[in-house]
Amino acid sequence: MSDRATFLKRVREAIGRQPDDPLPSPPPIDPKLVRRVSNEEGTVERFLGAVEAVGGKAVRAPAEVLPPTIAAELVSRGISLATIDRVPMEWGIGEACARAGVEVVSPRLVAGHEIEVRAGITTVTVGIAETGTIVIDTAPDAPRSTSLLPEVHIAIVPESRIVADTIDALELQGALPSSRVWITGPSKTADIEGILVTGVHGPREWIVAVAEGV
Repeated sequence: MSDRATFLKRVREAIGRQPDDPLPSPPPIDPKLVRRVSNEEGTVERFLGAVEAVGGKAVRAPAEVLPPTIAAELVSRGISLATIDRVPMEWGIGEACARAGVEVVSPRLVAGHEIEVRAGITTVTVGIAETGTIVIDTAPDAPRSTSLLPEVHIAIVPESRIVADTIDALELQGALPSSRVWITGPSKTADIEGILVTGVHGPREWIVAVAEGV
């Protein structure tokens, strides 16, 4: 008998198990021991605070007020060209941008590097209150470039899609898309001499807008 087999035999004898015995079920886990956030602790408020804590700007407004709010964020930065991806037309974001003098172009043009824009506006699949993370699903007609290439990323999070933690997020997301992006704060790196630099691999600014009542 090999040393490995001898060792395993001794372990089984010590715990009273045989090689063909089924594996025991894991003991029940007390959620209070493994989850720091619950859905009963002001999830939306905690999410907004977590977004600010990781270097983002948190905005909260009723759905009908959100379009002019987002347009104002663009105008205040001198942005006249932006792209919008997977935002329902009935929300009126594109119309509000146009009224504010901001031209909206197709995300496909941005993905193909045909047009360079300073802002990308996307919807969010899930927002995670514990860490301020947003999750964005992509598809062939909804590329990652909208949230990664422009220097400003504005993410619209429906209030109903904010959950307590990653456990809830994984349960809510459903089937895997072609790609799924998890974002926590603006782009950062500290590869060179340990100095933190923002906006190297993606947006310098990260604005998360929570749409109330959606």
